[in-house]
Amino acid sequence: MEQGPGSWSKLECLTPEDKAVFEAVKMPLGVAYEPVAVKRQLVSGMNYDFLCNAKVVYPDAQWYVATVLVYKPLDADPVVVKINKCEC
Repeated sequence: MEQGPGSWSKLECLTPEDKAVFEAVKMPLGVAYEPVAVKRQLVSGMNYDFLCNAKVVYPDAQWYVATVLVYKPLDADPVVVKINKCEC
């Protein structure tokens, strides 16, 4: 089924384009994020909801799951909108 404007796609594997958007974002310092899957929402631009493995950057830190919401405007660089630690 085709995704309409405003609706979220299902969780999918990352494409090279998704990886490029994630790598272009200026992430906050102190936590390493590895995207593993993504949902997309077509708006005036594109929202990306990345499912990530995350780890605070210090020795012996534990990995956890987080989501990173990124907005990519039509004519500008992508920006982080929200980061959530998943409680699972």
